[in-house]
Amino acid sequence: MVGLCARSLLLCHLALAVAATGVAWACVPQPMLLVEPKASAAAGANVTVGGLNFGRRAEIRFNGVSGPLLDTASGEQFKAKVRVPRAPAGLYTLVALTRDQSGSVSGMATASLEITDARGDRQGASSAGAGRAGSGPSDEASSDGVSHVLVAGGALVLLLLGGLTGALLARRRLRSPGSTGSTG
Repeated sequence: MVGLCARSLLLCHLALAVAATGVAWACVPQPMLLVEPKASAAAGANVTVGGLNFGRRAEIRFNGVSGPLLDTASGEQFKAKVRVPRAPAGLYTLVALTRDQSGSVSGMATASLEITDARGDRQGASSAGAGRAGSGPSDEASSDGVSHVLVAGGALVLLLLGGLTGALLARRRLRSPGSTGSTG
């Protein structure tokens, strides 16, 4: 009985530790990228992008981490003017990223950019299939592609499962073979 309670207590402590780590990670300010004054421009036009919570030099790229480099900026907060690349009218993504000493992506933020045709008309859906890649709410991910919201949610699920497991194991009574109450 003592071993069972000790194991359930250990599971509860593990779930709490994982949950606390998820909550702590969720409280770290995440990089943000904004397109000013609006996220719509014709190819060749200049737009201003602003970044928040970038600790080091940020690369501003078009339509993905390996997309064309539009500009670089530095500082916790920055503003940079970038020229909208020549591309068919549609929805695209601007990516601001930082790299660690090894060259791996260590921080990233995205913003949507709609490229209009020369008259300023909008196409609606992107005419370029790759132009839609990376846009949407699941894009707020770390360099390994894991959403911070999912990490915090997973930690909460582990916490709840650990508590439920602990409660069920604590209520479970070990029965010895002779204490079933039936005499046959």
